[in-house]
Amino acid sequence: MRHLGLLVVPPLASVLIRLTRLTIRLDRVGRGIVDDLRAAGRPYIHAFWHGHLFLMPYSYLGRRIAIMISAHHDGELIARTMRL
Repeated sequence: MRHLGLLVVPPLASVLIRLTRLTIRLDRVGRGIVDDLRAAGRPYIHAFWHGHLFLMPYSYLGRRIAIMISAHHDGELIARTMRL
Protein backbone atom coordinates (compact mmCIF):
# COMPACT_ATOMS: atom_id res chain seq x y z
CA MET A 1 0.00 0.00 0.00
CA ARG A 2 2.87 2.41 0.78
CA HIS A 3 4.39 1.78 -2.64
CA LEU A 4 1.11 2.69 -4.30
CA GLY A 5 0.99 5.88 -2.22
CA LEU A 6 4.49 6.82 -3.38
CA LEU A 7 3.34 6.49 -6.98
CA VAL A 8 -0.04 8.22 -6.66
CA VAL A 9 0.26 10.90 -3.96
CA PRO A 10 3.16 13.02 -5.35
CA PRO A 11 1.63 13.63 -8.81
CA LEU A 12 -1.75 14.42 -7.29
CA ALA A 13 -0.20 16.71 -4.69
CA SER A 14 1.82 18.47 -7.39
CA VAL A 15 -1.30 19.15 -9.46
CA LEU A 16 -3.24 20.30 -6.39
CA ILE A 17 -0.46 22.70 -5.40
CA ARG A 18 -0.32 24.16 -8.93
CA LEU A 19 -4.09 24.55 -9.17
CA THR A 20 -4.25 26.19 -5.75
CA ARG A 21 -1.49 28.60 -6.74
CA LEU A 22 -3.51 29.70 -9.75
CA THR A 23 -6.38 30.76 -7.51
CA ILE A 24 -4.61 32.78 -4.81
CA ARG A 25 -2.40 35.82 -4.32
CA LEU A 26 0.84 35.25 -2.41
CA ASP A 27 2.19 37.76 0.09
CA ARG A 28 5.94 37.26 0.51
CA VAL A 29 6.88 38.75 3.88
CA GLY A 30 10.56 39.69 4.15
CA ARG A 31 11.14 39.18 0.45
CA GLY A 32 13.54 42.14 0.28
CA ILE A 33 16.01 40.38 2.57
CA VAL A 34 16.11 37.33 0.31
CA ASP A 35 16.44 39.48 -2.81
CA ASP A 36 19.39 41.36 -1.27
CA LEU A 37 21.17 38.11 -0.37
CA ARG A 38 20.63 36.67 -3.84
CA ALA A 39 21.83 39.89 -5.52
CA ALA A 40 25.00 39.76 -3.40
CA GLY A 41 25.54 36.10 -4.31
CA ARG A 42 25.35 35.09 -0.66
CA PRO A 43 23.90 31.73 0.37
CA TYR A 44 21.06 31.58 2.88
CA ILE A 45 18.81 29.06 4.55
CA HIS A 46 15.15 29.20 3.68
CA ALA A 47 13.37 27.61 6.65
CA PHE A 48 9.69 27.24 7.51
CA TRP A 49 7.31 25.25 9.70
CA HIS A 50 5.43 22.17 8.53
CA GLY A 51 2.16 24.09 8.63
CA HIS A 52 3.44 26.27 5.77
CA LEU A 53 4.63 23.42 3.59
CA PHE A 54 1.86 23.37 0.99
CA LEU A 55 2.88 26.41 -1.09
CA MET A 56 6.58 26.48 -0.24
CA PRO A 57 7.59 25.53 -3.80
CA TYR A 58 6.54 29.09 -4.72
CA SER A 59 8.53 30.76 -1.98
CA TYR A 60 11.85 30.21 -3.76
CA LEU A 61 12.24 31.62 -7.25
CA GLY A 62 15.85 30.65 -7.89
CA ARG A 63 17.17 27.83 -10.00
CA ARG A 64 19.55 26.04 -7.65
CA ILE A 65 18.23 24.74 -4.36
CA ALA A 66 19.00 21.93 -1.94
CA ILE A 67 16.07 20.71 0.11
CA MET A 68 16.59 18.92 3.42
CA ILE A 69 13.72 16.49 4.00
CA SER A 70 13.42 13.77 6.65
CA ALA A 71 14.05 10.12 5.78
CA HIS A 72 10.60 9.23 7.13
CA HIS A 73 7.91 7.90 4.75
CA ASP A 74 6.23 11.33 4.77
CA GLY A 75 9.56 12.86 3.79
CA GLU A 76 9.74 10.59 0.75
CA LEU A 77 6.26 11.75 -0.33
CA ILE A 78 7.39 15.37 0.03
CA ALA A 79 10.67 14.75 -1.83
CA ARG A 80 8.86 13.16 -4.77
CA THR A 81 6.28 15.93 -4.86
CA MET A 82 9.00 18.60 -4.85
CA ARG A 83 10.81 16.82 -7.67
CA LEU A 84 7.68 17.22 -9.81
